[in-house]
Amino acid sequence: MRPEGVESALLSARWYSDDDILALEMEKLFLKGPRYVGHELSVPRVGDRRPVDLDGEGLILARGASGVEVLVNACRHRQAVVVTEPGNSKHIQCPFHKWTYGMDGTLIGTPHFSPRPCRNLFSVPTTAWNGLVLAGPAAVERDLHGWADGGLFRFDGHAFHSSVEMECRQNWKTFVEVYLDLYHVAPFHPGLAGLVSCDELRWTAGEFYSVQTVGMRKDISGGATPAYERWQSKIREAFPVLPERGAVWAFYYPNLMLEWNPGSIMVSVLSPRSPSVTANRIEFFYDEEVVGRVPGFVEAHQAAYFETAAEDEVLGQMMDRGRRNLKAGGREDAGPIQSPMEDGIVLFHRYVLDRIREP
Repeated sequence: MRPEGVESALLSARWYSDDDILALEMEKLFLKGPRYVGHELSVPRVGDRRPVDLDGEGLILARGASGVEVLVNACRHRQAVVVTEPGNSKHIQCPFHKWTYGMDGTLIGTPHFSPRPCRNLFSVPTTAWNGLVLAGPAAVERDLHGWADGGLFRFDGHAFHSSVEMECRQNWKTFVEVYLDLYHVAPFHPGLAGLVSCDELRWTAGEFYSVQTVGMRKDISGGATPAYERWQSKIREAFPVLPERGAVWAFYYPNLMLEWNPGSIMVSVLSPRSPSVTANRIEFFYDEEVVGRVPGFVEAHQAAYFETAAEDEVLGQMMDRGRRNLKAGGREDAGPIQSPMEDGIVLFHRYVLDRIREP
């Protein structure tokens, strides 16, 4: 997995606290990346719409009679925001002057205007992959050539459950590195380490992605923490024959993460707010058949999920503080890489450097 001859991480301490570097990353990585808006399953019925913040750009994910649309969340009259919360209705109506639009953004109502102006909501071109709606210029089929997840991320039989945004007090790349680092699972995540086996790690990777799969432990009758004890109990109830896989962590560079657990899929998208603050929007999808017959499955899963997320937040903040300490003293350091459990960090660093160096 590791690029030949690379023994250590490729980004030094200053990459994690510099405003100019973040500006370059936004230009070279984020604006040219996949730009995830949302999943088609989050607007399952005609008339469903959701507001989405995409790196500061306010959008609407809406389902009309002809399919899913992505629209700019600004009225074409006085530019007011038209959708402030998820909902379902026949039309999209601006609360200011009641200008009314179809679910495809077509202007259909303008009180006291005759003739009606031709001012539809701005639309955003998109592509879709396995239901993921992407608004960026990235060529998803090219980027994900060779992607191997066993079909787990087709979302078959799953339904959208909820979305939450977390503010992470760490650099976005630090968050990614913790996500890609399996070396810390055993020493820092007692709950997760009791569920999955990182000794059974399998990797696939391409120029724009990596997928890491770990096994399920043979015996999950206990639980190292109360949250994981409840979660493992629900897994045993849902799956009398335990799945071979314990988790799959996939990453479409630079900021789109897909995680599979038995009976659930999570989609996370990172949006840097500053060199030291990152917004993480997490969407939860659950296997409808499992949830229907195992009461408490969702609640148990999310309690375990957020326990591990809180532990990772502690780690990320520790790493960023240490890097600021190095920078303050004029020192640089990157550190060696443990193979194979940290190989994903090198692959991600190589992607960042290659994109930054592009003209």
